[in-house]
Amino acid sequence: MDISFEFELHSRYAPKLIQHFGPKEGVKLLNHYIEDLKHQYRYKPFPLDSVGPDIDRLIGGEPLAYVTGVSWFYGFPFCVDENVLIPRSETEELVHWVFTDLKSKPNVNVLDIGTGSGCIAIMLSKLLKTKIDALDISAEALKIAQTNASQLGADVQWQQIDILAEMPHEKFDILVSNPPYIDPSETNVMDASVIKYEPHIALYEPSPIAFYKRILEISDKILNPEGVVYFELNEFKAEEVAKLGESLNFSIELRADMQGKLRMMKLSKNG
Repeated sequence: MDISFEFELHSRYAPKLIQHFGPKEGVKLLNHYIEDLKHQYRYKPFPLDSVGPDIDRLIGGEPLAYVTGVSWFYGFPFCVDENVLIPRSETEELVHWVFTDLKSKPNVNVLDIGTGSGCIAIMLSKLLKTKIDALDISAEALKIAQTNASQLGADVQWQQIDILAEMPHEKFDILVSNPPYIDPSETNVMDASVIKYEPHIALYEPSPIAFYKRILEISDKILNPEGVVYFELNEFKAEEVAKLGESLNFSIELRADMQGKLRMMKLSKNG
């Protein structure tokens, strides 16, 4: 995509986006859209006819990542569609915490539970230069995750498992999970585009700590002695999950994300 083409896109579509989102956000959104297009079509002709409908989708509230099919995570482009959550910055923080703890520990076996787009498993595989195991209930999500692993050169072993009803047969040193944790009653504080477009199976859980409870309860069967669990959390349920972990004989470390919200937890087995 050359400069003249970018100028044409700005001339044609910036006014429409500015009118809807305002000058700052409208131009910012268009610039991000163009950058994602550059990535998507760097080796093939760009379909100009798709731009108008894409702009309408953005104005309609659809997330940019679903419009372009690209979400950037830890500096890498991940394919996303309506079958997977769009990776978030707080999940990058969780990945960085796990990587920092494990980078000096070779041959650690890691399981990512509820992998979605595969962003956690893939980045840990790339950062730690090792094979990671990952599971999800959704066959459609696993297809996206496999595509991402192939494109990004990650070594991940995928399994389709409903962790609430089944469990892996192997044991692991590390369990990491960003499970569904939003109480349906919390929709009043959520972005409308999330509610409308992102997969509810990956967002909502009528009992918001059900996945945490299940993972910790089966940890004796799937976690090696002195194993560690890392969770991304619903900030409103952090204390409840911490009490659950303590009742099951885990030591707890809670961390806030960059916005000061309690969004991450490390649970270490006692004895």
